[in-house]
Amino acid sequence: MSDDTNDDTNDDTNDDTNDDTNDHDASGRRRVSPAVRTGVLAIAGVTAIIAVALGFMVAVDRDGEDAPAAEVTWTTSLTSQERRLTKVGPGDTQTYGWNYFTGTTTIEGTPGDVELLGSVDYTDGSGPWWGFFTITTPDGVLGLRATQGQATLDAAADETAFTGQLVVIGGTGRYVDAGGTATAKGTRRGSLGGAVEFTIAMELTGVTP
Repeated sequence: MSDDTNDDTNDDTNDDTNDDTNDHDASGRRRVSPAVRTGVLAIAGVTAIIAVALGFMVAVDRDGEDAPAAEVTWTTSLTSQERRLTKVGPGDTQTYGWNYFTGTTTIEGTPGDVELLGSVDYTDGSGPWWGFFTITTPDGVLGLRATQGQATLDAAADETAFTGQLVVIGGTGRYVDAGGTATAKGTRRGSLGGAVEFTIAMELTGVTP
């Protein structure tokens, strides 16, 4: 009876000792099973993904609040100050080159000066145009890039119609964070280089009142 009891006691003691030994490393720290380690890493990964997603949503919402689009329309009459135009082709039907215009405007109740550095590539008075508008006001400078411009000559009326898509490049002062897009519509009576009446309708963002 004593021998059996001693054997059972020794077995239990050895099992407990082995279990404790297996559960700890050489420095005495408790080992973490692979299953537990995998679970912890998975939870950490999901938590990180959620944090990034929430941060992105907050950033998008903040941008939307800080930069509401404002509809701003202004008009100007631009007069050519300097130009370099070349006629080529049979009967000089093709014209290409650049034109520097200046004028004045009032934008959001503030007077300003307008500059247009434009380029053209016309055939028989019609064709694409592009360039840069610069509006200078006491509040700052606003720059726009004109793309996809089109000029269409009505020879009978001796009048040319202009359309174009504009992108806000940026600015200074009040317009330092400006962005957005715009459309341009204009007319010119007479020959290339004459005064152009433009109306610019902007969807302006990033400008404080």
